[in-house]
Amino acid sequence: MRYAIARRLGAVLFLSVLVSCESGGGGPGSVSLKTEADVAREVSNLTFIVETSFGTATSGARSAGARAVAARFQSMHSRGTQARAKSTSVTPKAAETIECGSGFYTFENFFEVQRELPLFDVTPTLDYYAEDNHDCTYTEGTYSEFYDGKLEDGGNGAYAEGTVQSPRYDYFKDGSGSTPNRYIEEDTGYKFSLKALGRGETKDTGVAVESREIFDFDVTLTSDGDSVHFGIKTGASGDPLIVVDNSGGDGSVSLDGPITYDSDFCDSGKVNFTTVQNLTVGEDISGQFLNGGDLLLESGSGSVELVFAGDGSVTYTFENGDSGSLTLAELRAAEAACFAFPGGPG
Repeated sequence: MRYAIARRLGAVLFLSVLVSCESGGGGPGSVSLKTEADVAREVSNLTFIVETSFGTATSGARSAGARAVAARFQSMHSRGTQARAKSTSVTPKAAETIECGSGFYTFENFFEVQRELPLFDVTPTLDYYAEDNHDCTYTEGTYSEFYDGKLEDGGNGAYAEGTVQSPRYDYFKDGSGSTPNRYIEEDTGYKFSLKALGRGETKDTGVAVESREIFDFDVTLTSDGDSVHFGIKTGASGDPLIVVDNSGGDGSVSLDGPITYDSDFCDSGKVNFTTVQNLTVGEDISGQFLNGGDLLLESGSGSVELVFAGDGSVTYTFENGDSGSLTLAELRAAEAACFAFPGGPG
């Protein structure tokens, strides 16, 4: 199953806040877009987003922390996905109540039902599951996992291909109202806390996968007495973040919409992305890099247009007309420390 951007990258996207750790000067609610250092920071951010939109986040992200957090977010949905995949019934089952080590969760499968996907404004026939955790805790020795909150996951893959239900739609939803879905992992000297609230939807035509998302993601990590916090919001009310991955076509990616981040390390702020020309990605022995496309970044502090060349360099132009360029080597040097985030146990 192909997932919306938070499923493909949301669990690791919060790491991109690290690229803004010296972004001062933008003022409250905005990110600085005034200097060459700002350009290097945001290209690092963008490269990370595009890399993960190509599905490399869990296996290919630069840091063990990125892979670890991605796995933890995906595990929040794994019970229902596995159960739905194994089921052969097309009759909705009564909700089951399953005991945890302490607490409990309810689980219910739904088959061949119409379900509104508001970000695409469609109501396809699909299968989905709903899960509601109530202080569900599993403990083994000093290690524990805690789940609390609601989530849904579904799609019309069973009905889409070769029918009027084509294209294929998938969705996930975390939390309910203003109450997030929560996950906490603890061990001696270590605590990882994740909160997720919002929804993501994808439309897969076989040529392109379009993801739309309005999602809040919040992580706190405490290790050996030191605590760090990251928060990221993709999209906004009435303005989802939209990523189009033309993997079945020319291989390009477009990215449009707002991303707002918050971190103990960095100034908080919001950047709005507008794709002028679709982005392309190259790869060498050191990893992936942007090698084509034109993107406009805007915040309360100003704007900058980025044009990527085939050798991985970028030419930038600020709104006052000042311009310059950075080589691929310079961009990689700027981003090297940004993803050095510990993965924790597991």
